Amino acid sequence: WSGFDAVAGGVIALLMIPRAVRLLVSAGRVLLEETPEGLDLGEVRRHLEEVPRVVAVHDLHASTVATGMPILSAHVVVERDVTMQQAGEVLERMQDCLREHFPVSIGHTTFQLEPEGYDSPSSVQMHE
Repeated sequence: WSGFDAVAGGVIALLMIPRAVRLLVSAGRVLLEETPEGLDLGEVRRHLEEVPRVVAVHDLHASTVATGMPILSAHVVVERDVTMQQAGEVLERMQDCLREHFPVSIGHTTFQLEPEGYDSPSSVQMHE
């Protein structure tokens, strides 16, 4: 029985290794701000662009800020004549879309609405 302590400790250590590796992989995904597994950003863009009054979606980013907490941000070009009320409806439809239509439900979103024809400072720099 004198070696029992060492054997028990070894068995416990072996049982911990797979869990530690999974934890490190998960933490690495969060730190690297990887797109959540199972979320296709091309499909998300296509789906968002089908929302009425949306012309285009660019600067689309999705990541996980904590295990099980995905976030998404995007610049959304809307028709030039969109009113504030219509803009609110566009936002609501896009948020509903992301919560309901994808395998990864995205509860936290940030959308920057831009009227059609608007040149943001970042797009001006890209054209130079």
